[in-house]
Amino acid sequence: MTSRQLIAFVESKLTDNGVRKIIPAKADLDQAYRGFAHGRKAEVIIKRELAKLNCATAPVPRDLKACVEDYLRRHPAVRWDEAVSEIVNGGAS
Repeated sequence: MTSRQLIAFVESKLTDNGVRKIIPAKADLDQAYRGFAHGRKAEVIIKRELAKLNCATAPVPRDLKACVEDYLRRHPAVRWDEAVSEIVNGGAS
């Protein structure tokens, strides 16, 4: 039986036994709507604020490679990108 056949079989058995999608109560629908609306607003705000940052102009330390090498010597289990993140966040000790 292929995956598609299995899905069709299960769906037919569910339908045969009266199983159907439900729509929750109004309060639950309202809460879900508000949650999605809140998330959408947050997405718009975050995109707008990120556009303002323009990280492409952030100054990169001239000795970044040396800083990463130093950090990795002290923290050998850390990946190089984690080292860069720590350097950006000021936790390069």
